Amino acid sequence: MDIKISDIVLHKDNQIILFNKPGGLLVQGGKTEEASLHTLGQAYCKHPLGVVHRLDRPASGVCLMAKTKRALSNLSQLLRDGKVEKVYYAVVEKGELPAKGHLSHYLNRNGKTKKAYVSEKEKDGYKKAELEYEIVGEIERLMLLRVKLITGRFHQIRAQLAHVGFPIRGDVKYGAR
Repeated sequence: MDIKISDIVLHKDNQIILFNKPGGLLVQGGKTEEASLHTLGQAYCKHPLGVVHRLDRPASGVCLMAKTKRALSNLSQLLRDGKVEKVYYAVVEKGELPAKGHLSHYLNRNGKTKKAYVSEKEKDGYKKAELEYEIVGEIERLMLLRVKLITGRFHQIRAQLAHVGFPIRGDVKYGAR
């Protein structure tokens, strides 16, 4: 992926930097030497950055990083306290879905398959996962959902929407065409 990091900077000041992360780019590198938004951002800023939150690799959207340890601590605390509203948008195939809804399931993260599995009932190793959604647009065979997480679990939006029959468009890992 060929990215000019300066083209995706939305805002920067002495404390924070906001990036418009393109789909397909990791936020933070794993075990490979693959480029990530974090490493590219650090090279751009010429100093360490703290990752405040992550987006899944296929997702695009605003990603916030901290330039100081104090900013990272303060922003992380705001997120833990629920004082920051994160809003997500997902495109799904049109179908029978109430205009607004609340999804509540239990999720288990499988490290080998790098996938979340959904259960309707509480089970050992599964954590409660809740989200609210609203259909905010429709065109041809597609719907645009506005999603607000109540909990923040691994692949939560992807797994829960797929479980109720509405995988995110293009998300083959969770059953989309």
